[in-house]
Amino acid sequence: MDHDIGWADIDRAVRERSVTDRIRAIDQAIIDLRFAEGLRRNWEAVRAETNIQLAYVEAASDGARTSLEHLRLASIGRAGATDPAEALALDYWRAHLWISQQWPPLNTRQPVRIPHRPLPVVVASAHKFVCARLVGETLTENAIAIPSDSASVRVFIRILSSSLPVPTRSALAIAWAYAHPFFSVASQEVARVVVRHVMVTTGFEPTGTLVWMHPFVEHQAEVKHVLQEVDWAEPQTVGRWVKTWITLMGKAVDPTLEMIRHVQAGTVPKT
Repeated sequence: MDHDIGWADIDRAVRERSVTDRIRAIDQAIIDLRFAEGLRRNWEAVRAETNIQLAYVEAASDGARTSLEHLRLASIGRAGATDPAEALALDYWRAHLWISQQWPPLNTRQPVRIPHRPLPVVVASAHKFVCARLVGETLTENAIAIPSDSASVRVFIRILSSSLPVPTRSALAIAWAYAHPFFSVASQEVARVVVRHVMVTTGFEPTGTLVWMHPFVEHQAEVKHVLQEVDWAEPQTVGRWVKTWITLMGKAVDPTLEMIRHVQAGTVPKT
């Protein structure tokens, strides 16, 4: 597969004012999330709920619709997976649970040292968690955590390690994984988990509570259209996707704040 991309042209396209204005707007919106009152004492419960809701909406975006309430019960062992859709959502939840356990606590009196994990390790580990259930069913042990396209995963990591603003990196990484899967199974979900990790560990969204996928499912037709139009040889199509990504991510802030208030009040959505 040809991964010789004109990165200099893409870099110019994603630094246009129309992009940077959107980045400033989402930075401002996320300040409200960082200082949400409900995270002061309830950040662990909010992160736990975020893991469930992200798994739920990401599975739905991949065509596996299930019950949010039942998924929540299954995540704490009070119910089993009732069908393949819920089994997939639980796979996604396990990956999000694992990645959220790699981050420092939000509120602590003593600093907590968290070991640094290089991105290739995070990518491989995320794939293990997403696909663990499939070993012996549809996947062999050799297919777990070993990229089917090593060049593609190197580009993915290069994007996330670049000096571009984190929202731009995230958008480019998701688009790259969509067009150039680097695992035979679950590339897009691994990309979503790793992008979430980068958003947290870089300090862009340090709470780990942004349910950023909600607007992408609500606008799924638009998202799919813009993603399919991305041509890495045509920087303007890449820039269009980046603007779409950042705009929709910004729309996730208010629903996330609402979720935090629900968790604080002891109520969560059932559907």
